[in-house]
Amino acid sequence: MKFQSKLASTLAVLGILASSSFVTDASASTSSSYTDRFGDQVLETTDYDSIGAPISVSVEKWGKTSKAPYWNVSSRISRSYALPNITVTMNGTGTSSSYTSKSKSSYYSIDKIGVSTTLTSGGTVMATKSASNTNSGYVAATASKANVILPPGKYRNTSSHSFEHTGYNSWYPSTEATDKWS
Repeated sequence: MKFQSKLASTLAVLGILASSSFVTDASASTSSSYTDRFGDQVLETTDYDSIGAPISVSVEKWGKTSKAPYWNVSSRISRSYALPNITVTMNGTGTSSSYTSKSKSSYYSIDKIGVSTTLTSGGTVMATKSASNTNSGYVAATASKANVILPPGKYRNTSSHSFEHTGYNSWYPSTEATDKWS
């Protein structure tokens, strides 16, 4: 009897999750432009699952270079699930890229490129991750926090980026993506 009760409870929870925001494949997205709190023009893209629940948010901005290299930065926040215990993981990814053109078709190596990303919830640091490369055009870092309980507070991914290249002014922008689930 005890086993049947636990089994029924587990199946009910799985049914609720399967019919709500458990789906993580993007089926639609929306984009909008605005000026962020750092005073820069950004493009925000939100991806939605098949039932219209948001599953990821990314924010992107370009550096003010008039010729190659073209510098691009972004922050992305997303969540992932693992069975059988239905573990929720929040992921915050910061990306710094240097391109030969704004079409993003090929990378342009620079002296040093870096990113440091911080995942927070309600102002509390949940995870951090940093990475840097020399003589490269790309770097990314993902800060993850497993076993989170949704929604404990607004999740935010803030990334600090660095671009250093001989003959160019160094650029140290920040990007920020905030979840839309809670």
